[in-house]
Amino acid sequence: METLMNLTIAEIFGGAAGVVILLSIFIEITPIKLNPVSSFLRWLGEKINKDVIERVDVLEKKMDSIESSNSKRDAVNCRVRILRYADEMRVGIRHSKESFDQILDDIDSYKRYCENHADFKNSKAVAATEIILSTYAECMDKNDFL
Repeated sequence: METLMNLTIAEIFGGAAGVVILLSIFIEITPIKLNPVSSFLRWLGEKINKDVIERVDVLEKKMDSIESSNSKRDAVNCRVRILRYADEMRVGIRHSKESFDQILDDIDSYKRYCENHADFKNSKAVAATEIILSTYAECMDKNDFL
């Protein structure tokens, strides 16, 4: 007990700091976020998995490219169906309500793609879309579907 009384303030604070540092290795204090073991293990994991992480990054880029190609192909397919549908209307082929509903979905998908991709040419289906929409409105007014 007498040795404790003879300790200086610096020795007390030094010892307390050592205890805190030792405990911080094993205990993570929430506000301080000091956990050297977790930091070391995270660093080690990144070093060990560097090749895997690089491969995953390459795969993500390829997936983005494939996704972009698929979206463009889907838009082109919608445009083809829109043009074909308008051509059928021009030669007098009538369509059912369900068929109109499907082509209206294609028109919506095609417009959405065009809005999100300014570099995609949309001028190819504008007239066909107008023909389909006006014919649909007439059929709705007269209830005159196939």
